[in-house]
Amino acid sequence: MDYFSPGIRELARIAARWRDRWHLRTTRAELARQETELGLLGWQQADFDEATQREVDKILAFEREQSRMTNESAELSNAVAQLIAQREQARLLYEDHCAPLNLERQTIRESMEKRSAQLPPLRRQTADSENREPQLDREVREADRMYKDLLAMDTQTPELRDQQSAMRERMNAIPLEIAEGRRRRARLLLEIEELQKALAHESERDAVLARTLREIETTHTAADRKLADMIAASQRERDRIELVSARLEKKKVLPYREIGRVLADCHVAPMNQPQALEVVRTNRVRVQELEYGIAKSRADSAAEDRALTQNSLILLAAAAVAVLLVLGALIHW
Repeated sequence: MDYFSPGIRELARIAARWRDRWHLRTTRAELARQETELGLLGWQQADFDEATQREVDKILAFEREQSRMTNESAELSNAVAQLIAQREQARLLYEDHCAPLNLERQTIRESMEKRSAQLPPLRRQTADSENREPQLDREVREADRMYKDLLAMDTQTPELRDQQSAMRERMNAIPLEIAEGRRRRARLLLEIEELQKALAHESERDAVLARTLREIETTHTAADRKLADMIAASQRERDRIELVSARLEKKKVLPYREIGRVLADCHVAPMNQPQALEVVRTNRVRVQELEYGIAKSRADSAAEDRALTQNSLILLAAAAVAVLLVLGALIHW
């Protein structure tokens, strides 16, 4: 008696059923898609019973809502485009408004830098003039003492008289030099004062320009943020509407499929693509064949002697384990 054949036949049937179930699942999914496409192509061209007409009414309601949403989405897209253009125009106006003020401020700062650079030399010259006057005072006193000493000498030689003459000239020149230094110092102080006044005026004007620019920037930033928020809100609403419309499109799948089934049952082919009906009918036959094959395989398994099949499967499993053990031992050896 062949103890292995029942188990081998059962294993073959099990493998065939797994294969057929996988094909059945994929074929049913393809059939659902084809029935949906058939309903989409032919839902407007036939009269239906009351139940199917309700599916048609669902599709019409979905399409009306989608049409409304499409118009609303288009309006929001136009609004977004207008807001973006408005924001860009506001930015350009802001830049045009700020450009002359920034240019004036740059000119003022360059002038302030130039004037500031002129002050240190003038202050040094003033300080030098102030320091020179005490030196000249000391020099005139020393010259007067020396002159008196020369006059007090008993012997007056031509050389002494020349020294006395030079000393008198120097003593007469020093007061003039002191007076000229004072006049020059007064001019320098006046020039410094004028520079400081100009710097104070330019600094005040720069502060006014900076404050004006900050105010303009604050106003522009607030308006720009408001436009940006409006754009973002409109885009979010448009995205929400498009998402809802996409969900409605998915909801139309079931009504389309129900209509496609009715069209296939009634052998009604779409006028523009009649081959769609034949594709559905072909796949229906394929589904029936697979279902029949699985049912027949189950019936064949049930017709076998259960005890004999179980024993055969146990023997096959034991034989497989023995073979694996032997192979393992050989590989290890």
